[in-house]
Amino acid sequence: MALALQALLLALLWRMPTLNAERRGIAGEPTRIRLSWLARPAPPPPMPQQPAEPAAPAMAGPAPPRNPDRPRPSRVPSPPPAATATEPPASASDYSARARDWAQRQKPSLFAPEPLANRKPRLPGGEAPERFRMKPPPSAKAVLDGIGELFGGRGYSQGPCPEIRRQAEAWKTDTSEQGRARLAHELERERRHCRP
Repeated sequence: MALALQALLLALLWRMPTLNAERRGIAGEPTRIRLSWLARPAPPPPMPQQPAEPAAPAMAGPAPPRNPDRPRPSRVPSPPPAATATEPPASASDYSARARDWAQRQKPSLFAPEPLANRKPRLPGGEAPERFRMKPPPSAKAVLDGIGELFGGRGYSQGPCPEIRRQAEAWKTDTSEQGRARLAHELERERRHCRP
């Protein structure tokens, strides 16, 4: 049931693009690329120059109450456009000097680093400096033994003697005729391979 449902869904997905094209009546026509140009936006109109503000007249009534929480608007006069056009662009050294002056006027940081502070990291496990266990580096013998265990199984050794002795010990408890024959075979192998 599930296989039939998957086959049906796959067939529908395979035919979906051609079904949509046939419905629109363009099944035989190749797809055409359409190129359209976008018009550039018109440049913004120049800003009109604002007239200078007249001086504020003296107030006859009492001064309005001030709200200390609200920041005062700053009135920074903008330089005339002719003056900015004749000035050369600021260099990188001017920008770095401005940034240095600005940084010196700021409040000192609460988390300023101490250049001569102790840089030793605090390791978990207490105050014992530089005392933690490390594994010894792997030796060539350990690597080869690991490869031998990988292919030969756990307890792999280069010589057959440990395995022969283990098999002989296992067959010593079997008192059947077949067990005695197997024990004799293992003892013969041990004598041939393991004794000088």
